[in-house]
Amino acid sequence: MADWVTISSLATAGGTLVLAVATFSSVKSANRSARVAERSLMVGLRPVLVPSREDDLVERIRFGDGQIVQVPGHGGAADNELTVDLEALEISHPSGLRVPFEFDSFARHMLVNGLDDVGLTLQREEKIAAYESAHPARVDTAALA
Repeated sequence: MADWVTISSLATAGGTLVLAVATFSSVKSANRSARVAERSLMVGLRPVLVPSREDDLVERIRFGDGQIVQVPGHGGAADNELTVDLEALEISHPSGLRVPFEFDSFARHMLVNGLDDVGLTLQREEKIAAYESAHPARVDTAALA
């Protein structure tokens, strides 16, 4: 017979362990992000660009050297819209700033043409049909139906 008290205790312990691991991972990730932003500011680079929404709250950021920066919540949503042009491989800002970037040519082809694996295969439909007509099936698939 099952000892339900033991089973429920083990389930609770397992759930607590899962939550502890998830909490540790998220805190570790947040700390890493803060360190990257701090190092970027220290060498004069801009921190990572992130999307912002109108309902984002004001954030206070304290860096390791004691400096505190207050970041407005929806500052990025107001007028800092960036355009990413995959065909020209360029990021542009309404102020006229244009920044070229590199991108994998195969991934670029897939994104620009709106292809997934099936769409990519269908681009070769004529070659597939030619192969299938030149090489008869080894198994009679009609008999399987």
